[in-house]
Amino acid sequence: MWPKVIILLPLLLASGVTAQSTTLGTTTEQLSTTSSSQSTTLGNCSFDGGIYWTGDKLEDSCLILECVGDTWQPTGSISNNCSMCSLRNDPHFTGFYGYTYDFHGFLEYYIAMDIDAYGVIGDFHPCNAFASCLDIITYKDDADTIITFDKDDGNSILVNGESFAVNNVVQNVQSAGGVVHPVLAWKQGGCIRVVGTRRIAVSFCIHDMYIWAENAILGDLAGLCFGGRDFGFRPAGRFQRLPASQWDIDEWGQSLQVSGNNTGPLETTTVPPILECVTEDEQIYFECQGLFGETSASDGLHEAAVDFCKVDLCAMTLSGANQVEIDAWKTKMVVMLDNTIEVINNTLPPDHPQTTEAPTSELNIRQSVYVAIVLITIYIVFFIIIMHFNLICITQG
Repeated sequence: MWPKVIILLPLLLASGVTAQSTTLGTTTEQLSTTSSSQSTTLGNCSFDGGIYWTGDKLEDSCLILECVGDTWQPTGSISNNCSMCSLRNDPHFTGFYGYTYDFHGFLEYYIAMDIDAYGVIGDFHPCNAFASCLDIITYKDDADTIITFDKDDGNSILVNGESFAVNNVVQNVQSAGGVVHPVLAWKQGGCIRVVGTRRIAVSFCIHDMYIWAENAILGDLAGLCFGGRDFGFRPAGRFQRLPASQWDIDEWGQSLQVSGNNTGPLETTTVPPILECVTEDEQIYFECQGLFGETSASDGLHEAAVDFCKVDLCAMTLSGANQVEIDAWKTKMVVMLDNTIEVINNTLPPDHPQTTEAPTSELNIRQSVYVAIVLITIYIVFFIIIMHFNLICITQG
């Protein structure tokens, strides 16, 4: 009787291991509904249909995350396979191709969008009498996942219209009814950062924001951050003024309005006085030069910051802002420049090797190897036990 029991026991154990491997192969959809009960058992992270082990990195999102236990942790690093564009009040753009330019519109515009399928849209409100500033930013991952950022809230986002609190922990965003969406959000350096399944990432910092897109999908996107490409210019490197007239930029911006929600034409009659003020007022120029004198910005970035600053101070002066308001905005301009410097410093250099992801297919290979090793070990142990038992029987027999 004992030999039969001993032979059956490894088979039962093997079936238990097989059942465990099936559990490890749980789909992302199942994980999203039972993540709290399985996370301790699995000891790994999930995203967009893939399962990742501790130490694996998520890089397709541009903002590189690392799996630690069962939680994604921000590394602070930004993939060199992605390009960045940025916009800051009032509003100044740095395009994916490295060109800087201004566009003052009061409606809703595509920023980096694949028609109406996915990407980023910006809605701007009037500020400083005739300029426009960031108001509502919308990130659409798919038809069922729409994330909204508001200029008046730096601690939460709207997910399909439902408020969702964001903190320093990377979380899958949720909407009404506890519906989990394939978008991760967290706070970093006072900014809300979001990554989704479309290889687009966003960092929203109230007065300025940054958008990253993987280079492979740039050709599918259109919007206000594509000044160089849309004007027929080659990539310029970082921070060169777009060699186009303000009239052409305004006309181009008009063509990027989101259809169906615009109430009036773009105001362009105030552009000449802004340009006249900037080019003729040396006091504002030296004021801006001194403001950024202590930063570690490169020459190109410093020049762009001064250029943006001149427009801001000129606009505020013409709109009747007092000195307290101007000084407060100067402080914010320095913070925005520091944000840009941090982004640049944390972007991996072009020759930096990318780590390898471990999606579900690789996980299945690991599971198969693990199961095979366990089965072999079980059979070896019980073979030794059986042989020892038979030897005892022969000796005593």
